[in-house]
Amino acid sequence: MSTPQHVPVKTKIGWGSGGCFENTVGNSIGVMALPIFNLALGLSPVQLGWAMGIPRILDALTKKRCLEIRATLAEREDAERRALQSSTIHPG
Repeated sequence: MSTPQHVPVKTKIGWGSGGCFENTVGNSIGVMALPIFNLALGLSPVQLGWAMGIPRILDALTKKRCLEIRATLAEREDAERRALQSSTIHPG
């Protein structure tokens, strides 16, 4: 199977519009949380800052551990795949 050397413009536009939509949806939650919680519900900006910042801090602290767990799981999966391939009987 050969890979195409040129990506059609139609494909580029499709991928670009999909990425734009995904980015808009992901960012709109964070952007809209500030005015809604602060102005409409009367939450203090300091409390809102802490509420939105604590998950980021926890992500930063646990990111390394999560990457270690992912690497371990990937190694196990590779080992299982190799074991399955070596135990398969090939005719010939």
